[in-house]
Amino acid sequence: MNLQELETVRRLSLPIKFFVLNNQGYASIRATQRNYFDGRYVGSSTESGLTLPDWSRVAHAFDLPYQRINAHSHAKDKIRQALESEGPFLTEVMVDPDQATAPRVVSRRLPDGTMETTPMEDLWPFLDREEWERTARKADAQQE
Repeated sequence: MNLQELETVRRLSLPIKFFVLNNQGYASIRATQRNYFDGRYVGSSTESGLTLPDWSRVAHAFDLPYQRINAHSHAKDKIRQALESEGPFLTEVMVDPDQATAPRVVSRRLPDGTMETTPMEDLWPFLDREEWERTARKADAQQE
């Protein structure tokens, strides 16, 4: 998404509902820094020097209705409010900055310090190895 899209949506009063999931930074970068760099965080959260837009001010600048969801207890009502409103609407949803995401690529550090990454067809959470081998063989046979 970029600012030009917000202006187009506002100008045409398109009934597009934006839900911005705000994890207060870059969760995947933060996870990499936590897992492979002993938690030395740089530019992945406000605590490590990253600055982020204030979504309420962005919405205001484009004259878009705005709300923030801070707790699960309010989510259902606020989502309904956004979806039932006429025209565009921007909802910022605050999420846990350390929320695990899946599926995802997993890498491991080898004894020599190099990194090895699992192939794209073998994402975490991992399938049972026997099931994965069976699925991989079936996919290979279909490609032949």
